[in-house]
Amino acid sequence: MLGCRRLFQVALALGVGMVSPLMAQEGPANPEKGEPGSTVTRDIADTEESDNAGGYAAGGFRFYPEVGVTVLYDSNIYGVNGSVPTDKAEPRGEVEDETSDIVRIASPGLAVQSDWERHELTLNAGADLARFKDNNDENYDDFWINTAGRIG
Repeated sequence: MLGCRRLFQVALALGVGMVSPLMAQEGPANPEKGEPGSTVTRDIADTEESDNAGGYAAGGFRFYPEVGVTVLYDSNIYGVNGSVPTDKAEPRGEVEDETSDIVRIASPGLAVQSDWERHELTLNAGADLARFKDNNDENYDDFWINTAGRIG
């Protein structure tokens, strides 16, 4: 359970970090007329610091973090149709039952793209971290990473 709590804390921290620049800010409803008291929303791409490209700039790179959280109920986690034998050596023996469970999947990811004028380098990394409520032996952590580049 401690692992799920830590996973949730990391996902929440990443989510808050991504959402906070996009949240509504108090300000004039019509900036040209200066009307006070209304809410104005600003997209991160509208700020001068972002150079209209989004993400977070650091050195010659731009970082695009993301996190997704999915909670789902699966009525048949093993995908059996009620006729799959539990012992393959004895096909006429005991039949495996359908098993249902709730699964929580956190999907953090990071894309890094260079801001270079002539060359290009891109890196993408992410994970799918699944935790089952009742069938802990089915938990899984899938990680992936890929990169691409161009010279000239």
